[in-house]
Amino acid sequence: ESVEEMPLYLVESGQDYIYYRKGLIAMNAFQKLVSEEAVNVALAQFITDWNSFSGDKHLDSNRYPISTDLLGYFYAVTPESLITEVKEMFEETVIYDNKIEQVGAQELSSNQFEVKLKLSLNKLRVVDIENEQTAGFTRPIEISFYQFDESGEKTLIKNIEIKENFKDSDLMYTFPQRPDLIVLDPDMTFLDKNILDNKHQIDWD
Repeated sequence: ESVEEMPLYLVESGQDYIYYRKGLIAMNAFQKLVSEEAVNVALAQFITDWNSFSGDKHLDSNRYPISTDLLGYFYAVTPESLITEVKEMFEETVIYDNKIEQVGAQELSSNQFEVKLKLSLNKLRVVDIENEQTAGFTRPIEISFYQFDESGEKTLIKNIEIKENFKDSDLMYTFPQRPDLIVLDPDMTFLDKNILDNKHQIDWD
């Protein structure tokens, strides 16, 4: 990247990947935090207030809405405890370097399978084009375990949300079915530097 990356709400032409990829991820994360219903309420009210034909705010201001107008509706449906997290998604440049570092697995019995894994969860605040600062990792992150059938199709065994102790990343889980694939952040709610290291296929041989 030769041009400094702007926060999502300030993006204009020239960095299309930001408002497509980063915008999608930010909306996924926002919906995850406040609920799909809350997002729909915010968008419906925004459209009502700002539509070009009868929107009160459009008619009163004689202008079209800008990104900060939309953000006001998002923040209105956001619980106070989550405001900082939500503002960060849209108003700051924050990226993540999350990865599955190590995986160990063993079959304990015919219906009990143990998986041990080590995660690396890192939040980085972009200061400028050459500098990033480590920040505290605070958002819950999900990890999903899947099993492949004979045709190669995957079926979800379990989805687990990690809500705390993010630095204590040595985890152990047992399952009644044999998991074949682990995916960190399966719904893509974190703007990750490298999503390829968010997956790990378990070799049971």
